[in-house]
Amino acid sequence: MPLYTHCKSCSKSFKLRFRANTRPDLEMKRGKMIRVQCPHCAADQERHVNQIHAEKSLFVTLIGIALGVCVTILLWEYYGAISSISFLIPLIVYQQQSSRQASFNSYTVKP
Repeated sequence: MPLYTHCKSCSKSFKLRFRANTRPDLEMKRGKMIRVQCPHCAADQERHVNQIHAEKSLFVTLIGIALGVCVTILLWEYYGAISSISFLIPLIVYQQQSSRQASFNSYTVKP
């Protein structure tokens, strides 16, 4: 799950290199204040853990779609129309991504 923050100087959002499943995990790995550098304006700045937010990973969603299509094609010969249920794989992946994003963004660390 990619993490993003906004630059104080240029106000553009940028992706961070590190990953974490929850804010407490991020705090344990990096501390409460995280030093980041904006790739747009090269400004060094410190961001509090609560100023970092998560977004859904498009790559993981695309892998789920590809997996669903492949499984449906492979199973179509053996099980017919019932194999179209495997199209639920992308929906499950998307729902899992949404719940991880919501859980990361809803929980805040005490300042």
